[in-house]
Amino acid sequence: MVRRVSTDVYRRFTILIFSISLVDVLNMPVSMIMLATGRVAKYNMVASIVGLFVLPISYIVLRMGAVPLSVFIVSLFISIVVQVVCVYIMQSVTTIKVSIYFFKVGLPLICLVVMTFFIPSILHLVMDEGMGRMVCSLLISILSVIFVTLLY
Repeated sequence: MVRRVSTDVYRRFTILIFSISLVDVLNMPVSMIMLATGRVAKYNMVASIVGLFVLPISYIVLRMGAVPLSVFIVSLFISIVVQVVCVYIMQSVTTIKVSIYFFKVGLPLICLVVMTFFIPSILHLVMDEGMGRMVCSLLISILSVIFVTLLY
């Protein structure tokens, strides 16, 4: 007998994967800064060690009876921790302050996520399924990206 999985699980999985990817992409500029300074050893070692905590924490969470999707929640949390640790390492090597990084990178990103995720989600709840809802969500997401780009 084949067991069918609800589409809600796929939606949650997709959102978590996109969120993890978004946080991981933020680490690329920090990596480039560290490469430019030539002090990569400490940065890579600390980022890798913190990133490896996904495995034991996920194992513990699964042993406690959590659903398999919780592994991605753990991965998202660890990705955020790695990002914060890497920014602090970057601050110790360069003149870039964490507060400046947050206001120039983090704040626009938070605004973008709120506008491109939550506003279309409200449309998803209010409008009936169909082409109109998809087009409205797409247009609002595009306009949100343009607005945040022009604002910051």
